[in-house]
Amino acid sequence: MKSIFIKVLFAALLSIETTASAAVLLETNFEDVQDWSTQRSWGSVLFPASWTLKSGGPTYAPPKKNNGDWLFPSMWVRTSGSAWAAPYQKQMAVIGAALGKDGSRGLEYNAEATGYATGGSPLSVYLGDGAGYHEVYVAFWAQYDPAWSWPETTPYYYQSFQKMFYLSRLNGNISDSQPMDLHLTLEDEVLYPSWYPHWVPHLDGDDYFRYQNRGISEDGTGAITYNDVNDLGSVHPEYYPNGTPIKWDDYKTGWHHYEFHAVLNSSPGVADGVQELWVDGVKRFSKTDRMFVAAGGSTSVGWNTVQISDNIWLKPEENATYYIHYDDFVISTTPIGASYVIGGPLGDTTPPISTQDKPAGRYLTKQAVSLSTEVGATTKYCLTPGCTPTATYSAPVTVLQNIAYQVLWYRSTDAANNVEAVKEAVFRKQKRR
Repeated sequence: MKSIFIKVLFAALLSIETTASAAVLLETNFEDVQDWSTQRSWGSVLFPASWTLKSGGPTYAPPKKNNGDWLFPSMWVRTSGSAWAAPYQKQMAVIGAALGKDGSRGLEYNAEATGYATGGSPLSVYLGDGAGYHEVYVAFWAQYDPAWSWPETTPYYYQSFQKMFYLSRLNGNISDSQPMDLHLTLEDEVLYPSWYPHWVPHLDGDDYFRYQNRGISEDGTGAITYNDVNDLGSVHPEYYPNGTPIKWDDYKTGWHHYEFHAVLNSSPGVADGVQELWVDGVKRFSKTDRMFVAAGGSTSVGWNTVQISDNIWLKPEENATYYIHYDDFVISTTPIGASYVIGGPLGDTTPPISTQDKPAGRYLTKQAVSLSTEVGATTKYCLTPGCTPTATYSAPVTVLQNIAYQVLWYRSTDAANNVEAVKEAVFRKQKRR
């Protein structure tokens, strides 16, 4: 099947509204959004053109709120044609009741199981003209169809995948002639650098899936494809702080929270860009040496374009369509967290709690004290009188070695930079009788 994409964009070119926190750029839980759907069909609409600027306008309008405002000031819908006959076609995207968490309103995205790429994004936004954002967090809840079936595959990871989301930089402003749908490596593309992480099969078998980094880098003259094979766990296990692979069976049913974090590298050619992922609040991927913008490029403009979902390769089944349900979509400049409630205070504000495996007190011999805290937090400690904890904890701390009195100070800092109050544990040598 040849994929011909219909691209629909509207832009009121309004300033982006903030919500409960100034750090939140955009958010929705769909509770105040009108019922809406858009179909898969064949054809082409020149892309982009703002909803208000393009003469004649595209065929399909993006969703609106109950008060008549657009869901977001600048948003578009990207969809591929259907492979199924009319009786078997489903709407590509639907917003309505009982599609979100706990029976609430949400968004449904339908992917056809053709054995070929079924594509499109039901929720794509432009964050406004200007310098963009050097650091961005994107979070959402997602529920996959329990019948979801990946293609039978040899151990080659691009025979089945889903682009989970697409983060990019539009190098210019939205206009009637500005190209924006730029997923390939053409020299005239202006949507780069980009990052579009995937669900893909684990290389050692089809029972496990890993989160796979992927993206496009800027070299100053155009876009170049990034070789994401370099980020496999077998090459860089340090990128996977809580281990790899991720077992797909753990995520194919029920609602799960996904949060992505990207920081543009500090200057062209410097490999200090950040790409991170949390699933259900647990950090699964952390890469801090990414060169998004190569030497000769520019870092003056940051991230300003976000799309949810995109191309998906599924096991071919006649007339079969699988859904993904989405809820609580948030874009922010600071951590969001799985506990965040739309319209409420942003992110995790609770400091982590550290504990020690041996109580303070008297001991006949030296002791090895193990410290523990929540997943994703970092613990610092010190043993010098009056010190501030600065040494990173990685192994049990020995106390009362060649000394009769010692104080252990320690505290932890979580991924949202919540800092625990310093804890103190006093240890003394007990005299032998």
